Amino acid sequence: MLPMNEMKDPKKYDEEMKEAAKTTFATHQITSKYFGSGHWILQRLGAKGKDFTRIFLAEIVVLNDGLYVGGDIDFAVYKYHSSQTIDEPVYWIAKSNIDYACEKADIGMGNGFSKIWLPEVARFDMARIINELRRDLEKGDIHEKTGKDIIDVLVEAQEQDFEAQDDMLGFFQGTLPWEERERLDGVGEVIAPRIYYTHAALQRLCYLLENEKH
Repeated sequence: MLPMNEMKDPKKYDEEMKEAAKTTFATHQITSKYFGSGHWILQRLGAKGKDFTRIFLAEIVVLNDGLYVGGDIDFAVYKYHSSQTIDEPVYWIAKSNIDYACEKADIGMGNGFSKIWLPEVARFDMARIINELRRDLEKGDIHEKTGKDIIDVLVEAQEQDFEAQDDMLGFFQGTLPWEERERLDGVGEVIAPRIYYTHAALQRLCYLLENEKH
């Protein structure tokens, strides 16, 4: 259980996840590849530096209209691509930013896989919205009662010990009219670790494939 006052900036979360994923695959090598089939295995050396370990093994497979990345990491499926060469789909995601990769994973796997909800991020987002509402009130850009009512609800929400996103949404549903809940869309949501790690695995494979060409 998190301390009630703990918050995390989603930008900080993003930086930490990118660094963790990049570090994880920094020394991976191609240990198996099936020429012409778009199928690669990436592994890193174990603790003794002699044999490759299956820990954080990554398997990348080019599909007819997408890309699968799995192995000893949570898998992701990216769709759709219209590539002409067998390795082009790897570059398609590897050279994209994380938000684009998340969008393509949404298409490949459906909603519910590419995003997660974190209570500490939710508290940060609510604090940000409270500050925005206070600025709007000062400028007269929002009806005074409406703005103060939303702020009161958000202050109370920050003091709740929500264990899941549904708990938070249920609280808002019971305290705010639907038209005011729209401004709370996405509160606490961040890109899931599986997207960062599969994206980093593809970036490593992209780097290795480019080195093979030189």
